[in-house]
Amino acid sequence: MRLFGRHWGFSPRDVTVPVYLWHGDEDYIVPIAHGEHLAELLPDSEFRMRPGAAHLANLTLGDEVLDAILAHWPGDET
Repeated sequence: MRLFGRHWGFSPRDVTVPVYLWHGDEDYIVPIAHGEHLAELLPDSEFRMRPGAAHLANLTLGDEVLDAILAHWPGDET
């Protein structure tokens, strides 16, 4: 609640890079509605709901997170 209750020093609407949000539907620490709301504010975001996942389940998503990053990484054009 502390993060959502005070100004972050920028507006999510001003973020100009792609943002991926992974959120477990069994996260009892951060309500799924908070992630969905943030995704609505970010102009280039993708919300990925993880069925059956709790708050720290995203720590197991290393390969998926890396794939998302590399999908936007400049390739070797030669």
